[in-house]
Amino acid sequence: MNKKDIIDTISHKTALSRGQIRQVVEEVLDEITLRLSRGEKCQFTGFGTFQIKKRAARKVIHPSTRERITVSARNIPVFIPGRKLLESVSSLEGDFFD
Repeated sequence: MNKKDIIDTISHKTALSRGQIRQVVEEVLDEITLRLSRGEKCQFTGFGTFQIKKRAARKVIHPSTRERITVSARNIPVFIPGRKLLESVSSLEGDFFD
């Protein structure tokens, strides 16, 4: 599923137009991005939390040259699923990931 699919699905379930849904989805994503860029968390109870983690600098080996290089420290966005999301996903049956 991608952003277009989400917009289409919500549009079919509500009386709102695709344009209205698109605007809301864009605003939500922009707000999450803005908050993360300020170092804030975005928590959606039951669904999960978006937050920033600091990744330390580390040494790696370039795969084609075998040269040792240092990757600088950086901030990365992470998502930590909430309890309801985890429970919903854990109830999946079958070879979903195979």
